[in-house]
Amino acid sequence: MIPLRTLYEFAREHEGHAEDGIRLGRTRLGSYYCALCAKLTKDVDERKGFYLWGVFDRKRYWHNIYLGKAGFGKTSNLKERICEELKDERAFLWRAFLDESQLSKIRGSLHPGRNYTWRRPLKKWGATHIVWASAEWVEDGAIRSIEADLIEALDPIANMQRPTPPSKHQRHAAAIFEMFRHHIHDARHDKAVLSKSQQDELSRHLGRL
Repeated sequence: MIPLRTLYEFAREHEGHAEDGIRLGRTRLGSYYCALCAKLTKDVDERKGFYLWGVFDRKRYWHNIYLGKAGFGKTSNLKERICEELKDERAFLWRAFLDESQLSKIRGSLHPGRNYTWRRPLKKWGATHIVWASAEWVEDGAIRSIEADLIEALDPIANMQRPTPPSKHQRHAAAIFEMFRHHIHDARHDKAVLSKSQQDELSRHLGRL
């Protein structure tokens, strides 16, 4: 389980310099953010597997936000993929402190003349943890079936594609689901990351907190 508290603390501390924080690798703040992501993911397995973004609400009930996979085919392993995603989709973090119109101006400044959106990152905003599970025993040919089964079972709000899962490989999906649940229960008593006002806004975003 990867707690994202230090990233929120970074964004809160540098709220007035959001554009520099989002401009990765080109500013002091951007470089520091990259270093924080590397530190957070240093203990993640360099293997293939699945990962799940989510958030604990004020009652410590877990809500699924995004399911991803890594290490299958030509994709990066879990460690590389999660670290890369935290950097590439960093707009999710700043959305806790800025509204979408403010982020839209930053996006226009960073990507002038490009029809580029932060659709998925903005759907991920409010995520406080990422749970991951290695799956070395899963063959590449089974990945789509397992992913579809997990998406149907977990119903993560940021997954746009939702294929109908076939009946095969259900036991593999169930094993990964069980690993997720184990780590989620272990982290259930982590201190709240979001403020009360942020939780209120997030509840409207998710529509079910």
